[in-house]
Amino acid sequence: MKNMDISVVSQYGISATALLISISSFVFAIRSWHQSNRPIVVAYIEEHSMGVNSATFNLVLSNTGNRPAVNVRLNARSNDIEKIFEEKIDEVTKNGIFNCFKEDSELALLKNNTSIVTSFGSFEGIYPKREGIKYDSWLPIEITYKDLRAKSYKEKIPLKVRGLKGFGGGIWSEPKKNN
Repeated sequence: MKNMDISVVSQYGISATALLISISSFVFAIRSWHQSNRPIVVAYIEEHSMGVNSATFNLVLSNTGNRPAVNVRLNARSNDIEKIFEEKIDEVTKNGIFNCFKEDSELALLKNNTSIVTSFGSFEGIYPKREGIKYDSWLPIEITYKDLRAKSYKEKIPLKVRGLKGFGGGIWSEPKKNN
């Protein structure tokens, strides 16, 4: 009789363990699905045009996830924004950059697999007499947004004022075609 009791207990133990593993797997699968099926909004700076001693930049917001993002907003502290400005910067450029981080610049919708672009300053001149924004400067930002079910997300990303095409400091120009 004792052997039978141990056999029954071990069967219940195995069944309980299998049930626990099944429930854990189910919870993990649901969490993984939610993490992979959501908007993922990122921001980065890219060059619009570059010359020898000048460059213009764009700020790009991109939803690389597979769901739309709503109420997308960029946040940055004013003193952090001020740090990317050269001493000689015009008020129009300054205000244009500050406007990117204002509450009324919030995007109502950013579809999945899309990007939106806005101008983000420029620099001109040879260092240390440059005007505009500081090349190679960093700006810590926070992106807040929601999915269509109103779940909130927050991403902290540092922006670097530098061209993407020449991340190491330079690029080869395309050869000119002869007619």
